[in-house]
Amino acid sequence: ADRPCRLRVNPHVSILPPPMRRALLLSLVLLSAGAAAQIPVLQVSPPSLAFVVDGRNPPSPQQVRIRNLGSGTLTWTARTAEPWIRVTPQAGTGPAALTVDIDRSRLPPGRYLGRITIDAGSADDSPVSIAVTVDAAAGPEPSRRKT
Repeated sequence: ADRPCRLRVNPHVSILPPPMRRALLLSLVLLSAGAAAQIPVLQVSPPSLAFVVDGRNPPSPQQVRIRNLGSGTLTWTARTAEPWIRVTPQAGTGPAALTVDIDRSRLPPGRYLGRITIDAGSADDSPVSIAVTVDAAAGPEPSRRKT
C-alpha cells in the first residue's frame, strides 16, 4: 500500500551557513505546501560613483541601475543622508535607472564621501549601499580689469 512520505528536518544540525539554511528550509516549506516561491533578489550597479566638480561646468549626472534577479515584485526606495547628492526617482517598483546628480552649490573645495542606500524590503541582497565620491575644485577666479 502507498504510504505518504514524511520528511523530518532538524534545523539545528546542518553544514550550511545559517542564511543558506533558512533559505533552504523556507523553500522546502513553500514547495511542500504546493506554492511557488516568489522571492525578489536586488541587484544594483555600479557599486560606486565618482564625480569631479571643477567650478566651471556642472558635473554630468550618472546612472545607477536596479534589477530584480529573482521572481516576484521588487519594490525599492533610494535615499541618502547627504544634501549634496540628488537621486531621482527616489522610489519605484521593478527595474529602474536612477539618475544621480551633485549639487555643487553645497560643496566648497575639498573631497567628499557619501552613500546612497537602495532598500528593497525583504528582497534578498537588500539593502545595497553605493559609495559616492566627489572631488570639488575651487571655482574660476573672477576676472580683473586693469584701470
